Amino acid sequence: MSTYVMSDVHGLKDRYDAMLEALALQNEDTLFILGDVIDRGRDGIAILLDIMNRDNAHMLLGNHEYMMKQYYEAVHHVITDMQEAWVVTDRWQRNHCSPTIDAFECLNERKQRELLDYLDELPIAICDLKVHEELFYLTHGSAQPQFTHGIVTQQDVKDSDVTMERFVWDRMDVHERLFDDRSVIVGHTPTLFFQETHPYTIWTDTGDVKTARVMDIDCGCAANDIHSRLGVVCLDTRTVQYF
Repeated sequence: MSTYVMSDVHGLKDRYDAMLEALALQNEDTLFILGDVIDRGRDGIAILLDIMNRDNAHMLLGNHEYMMKQYYEAVHHVITDMQEAWVVTDRWQRNHCSPTIDAFECLNERKQRELLDYLDELPIAICDLKVHEELFYLTHGSAQPQFTHGIVTQQDVKDSDVTMERFVWDRMDVHERLFDDRSVIVGHTPTLFFQETHPYTIWTDTGDVKTARVMDIDCGCAANDIHSRLGVVCLDTRTVQYF
C-alpha cells in the first residue's frame, strides 16, 4: 500500500500516462493530485475525466479548476453580477484556458454537468493526512494555519474568514514553518522560483525530501519546455520520481 502526491500537470497527458504506467497503482494505493490538471496543455479535460473515474485518485482544487468553475458559473448565470462575471471570464482567458474550453465543449451536456459537479465537490486541503507515523498537510497554493484538522471543503472556506483565493492563488512563504507536527506539500509555484536546477526538481526547505517540512512539487509542466517535469512523491518512502 503506497501513497503518492503530484501537482500541476497542466494538460500534459503523455507525462500523466507515463506516471501511471510507472506507478502501476493497485487498488490499495492512493494518488493525491494537488490541482491544476487543466489549461495550457491540450489534454486537461481527458486527465480530469480519468481522475474522476479512479476510486484511488483524490484531487484537490487548484486555481485553474477554480477559474473554470467560476467561468461556467458566469456562463450559467450562477454569478449574476456583470462586473464579477467579466472579471472571472477575463482572468481565465488570460491563463491559457482555450484547450480546456475546446475539449469541454465537445462533451455532451450530461458529461459537462458531471464534470462541473465534480469541481464543485473538490476539497481545498487535507490538513492531517497520516502516512505511517507522519502527518502531511496537502493543498494547492498555500497552507492556512486557521485550518488544522481533516479535509477542508469549499463550503468550510465559505463559512470562514479565509477566502478561497488564499488557498489556491496565494504563493506560500516556503521559508516559514507553520507547523511543528506535520510536513506541508504544495504545488502552484514552479520550483524555479526558489532554485535554478535544470531540469526542474522538487524544492524542499531542508534540501532533502527525506527531512523536508515544506515541499513545493510543481516542476514546471505549465511551461512544457525541455526543463519541465512532472514530479511525484511517494509519502511512504519520501522518494521522488520524475516524468
